[in-house]
Amino acid sequence: MKKPIAALLIFVLLLSFSGCKKDYDPTDISDIEITFCQNYEEYENKNGKTVPINPDKADIIVSIAERMTENGKSTTKPMDMPRYEIRFVSGKTKHTIYVDYDNTFAASFLDGGNYFCLSGYDYYSDIHSLYNEALNTENPVESEPLEEPSGSPYLSISCVLNSTENPEEKSKSIFCYDLKTEELSEICTFPADINAYSAQYSRTNNAVYYYDFIVPGNYSSGIGIFEYDLSTKNITRLDNANYSYNELKIVDENTLLLMAVMEHTIAPIYFDIETGNFLCIDDYNGPTLYNSGATSFSYNPITESLTYIRWNETEADSEYSSAKKSIDHFITVYDSSSGNIKNVYAHNAKIDELNLWYATQISENEFIVLLMDAIGFMEPEYYSLILGEEATFTKIESPCPAVSNMHNFFSPDGGETFYFYYHGGKPGPASGIYKYSAENGGLFPIISSPEEYSSDFMSFSLIIED
Repeated sequence: MKKPIAALLIFVLLLSFSGCKKDYDPTDISDIEITFCQNYEEYENKNGKTVPINPDKADIIVSIAERMTENGKSTTKPMDMPRYEIRFVSGKTKHTIYVDYDNTFAASFLDGGNYFCLSGYDYYSDIHSLYNEALNTENPVESEPLEEPSGSPYLSISCVLNSTENPEEKSKSIFCYDLKTEELSEICTFPADINAYSAQYSRTNNAVYYYDFIVPGNYSSGIGIFEYDLSTKNITRLDNANYSYNELKIVDENTLLLMAVMEHTIAPIYFDIETGNFLCIDDYNGPTLYNSGATSFSYNPITESLTYIRWNETEADSEYSSAKKSIDHFITVYDSSSGNIKNVYAHNAKIDELNLWYATQISENEFIVLLMDAIGFMEPEYYSLILGEEATFTKIESPCPAVSNMHNFFSPDGGETFYFYYHGGKPGPASGIYKYSAENGGLFPIISSPEEYSSDFMSFSLIIED
């Protein structure tokens, strides 16, 4: 976690910048090492993890050093965390460059001078990728495959249906896609408010579960959780809470998982269908950690684990919203079988930078992570996070090369097959729910009808029932 340190690390300037170019040859770099320090204690106690860098990968080191000689200026620098310490030899001279999250500067460099790269040259992401690549090569962590799902896996798909006669009239249309037979069937269609589109179908209960306004069409009546019995056509309200909801998924025939909007937070919550009781899994009494609402959680029915993005709401102040400071975002995993909740990865960024947006578990220890900026101006990036003694976070191509921005994607077979919602755009396919096979590169539209279904209001989830 980035922590500004009150004490300053003072570098004594030994040379003027005008005489700094001797003893440095950017074409002759060897003995490269990078040490990562997450916090000041690791740096002070020299406990950071160090990895050697292949000289063939030295281009970024050369680029930093050349920026120092051409555009650097003398500096006295405060210490920021996290940081990378890069040590290398040029000729017979040892050099050190520090790359903090916000700064790049050098000490014991160019005859002992201390130089600061001018603003605009941010090398943290580049060094971060170089370090993780070397770490993964030195200590490869393999993805552990999931067990084959038992029971009958299927996708429950919810679409908002536009009326061809009256654009103001909306209804829910519920579909079921069987993963084994690859058959799509329409389950039902019933009136529903456009702002409450998340609905899921349970084969076992022969019912649809959803949230909607307690009084149809009355925005001030509050939001409730409902069951639509497909046999009797009866609609029953199940909860008695004063929450709103952003998302709903079926865990099993007795349990729903929702993103609840409470008084001080937006967070995942379990709901018992029979008793009407809620189970809050997060600590809402401490510093409020919450999911943004704009990002979705991911539930894996094979591992029975929930993955979502959260951060400390008290840090998301006016300075953060105006892009003047960065804060930590976390990938959080909740194991419902054990009750354990854990932050498995942290990423520090400003609101206008790429940040953690969505993560889904594809194996016992691997997650595919989507990074986006809150404004939506930057091209999204995808990463593989593999947990082990040393977690690796490696940039990858989009799991589906045909599209750049997949929504709510997941894979039940370790990345061989992906299911996702695509909002549409050019170039790319029409809006809809898609299946992508990594083995043959095939992109199959499960449901794609942008003229009939409102593309802004589609949701789906994987359900496995005995």
